[in-house]
Amino acid sequence: MQLSILIRNKNEAKQLKATLRALALQKTSFPYEVFILDNASTDHSLEVAREFGCRIGTVPKGAFSYGASLNTGIAACEGEIILLLSAHIILLNNDFLEQMVKCFSNSSIAFARPTNVGKAALVMDAQDGHSYTHLDVDSTISEQNEQLRRQWFTLLIANCSAVRRSVAIQFPFDPHIEANEDKLWSKSVLLAGYKGVHNLPCYYHYSKKNTPQQRLAIDFKELKTKAEILGDPYFTGTRIGFVFRSFVYACQMYWPRIASETALAINLAKLGRRSKIYNT
Repeated sequence: MQLSILIRNKNEAKQLKATLRALALQKTSFPYEVFILDNASTDHSLEVAREFGCRIGTVPKGAFSYGASLNTGIAACEGEIILLLSAHIILLNNDFLEQMVKCFSNSSIAFARPTNVGKAALVMDAQDGHSYTHLDVDSTISEQNEQLRRQWFTLLIANCSAVRRSVAIQFPFDPHIEANEDKLWSKSVLLAGYKGVHNLPCYYHYSKKNTPQQRLAIDFKELKTKAEILGDPYFTGTRIGFVFRSFVYACQMYWPRIASETALAINLAKLGRRSKIYNT
């Protein structure tokens, strides 16, 4: 089989159904399978998977990790190209799968990253054609980490990307890292001489809405593991130093967003005051 679609799911029956409906609209010149790896769901996710004729695998309760679930699912899939999806991803163009598989015609390609329509800049870049992600394997470790930093948002993203199965079997995902297991895997395969491809005309929508508390917890884990992968010293040393450097690191990452939203709030306040004057 040429293509497998691996969907990781936990208690997302509604979103899973929308994801599978979008998949059913795909037009391909080849057969493919859909494999659902379910993490002890207590809703009707498994019924939804059966309704759409998916193969089903389960993760024992308490045994889940992001990296381990990817390794388990990939090992169970039959296709040489595996599209990794979360249960809240909606594929938007009906030739998504066809275009994705074409990217792997070159044997040096280990992964392909499609385009999230929620990121306007990425959509614009995709209009100019695909680009490659690679590392200079002969450069120093610090130079390689700097190359990774510049290409961070072109690396594999496990909620919607495709991998070559034989490469993923040779280079399994780390089952212990808290987050960014996809980026650590990308680093491993790029250092082995493989390439990735991004800016693809394959568009998707990320439908999950996290609470502010959930987003904060996710961001913290991602910041911490990103620093570890890139060799940054922010998260080493004493506990006090750890807290201080974490705060500084977060400010560096989020200051542009904070500044833009603050400016927006100020301008909206000015408009509000003007409208009061006009209405008096």
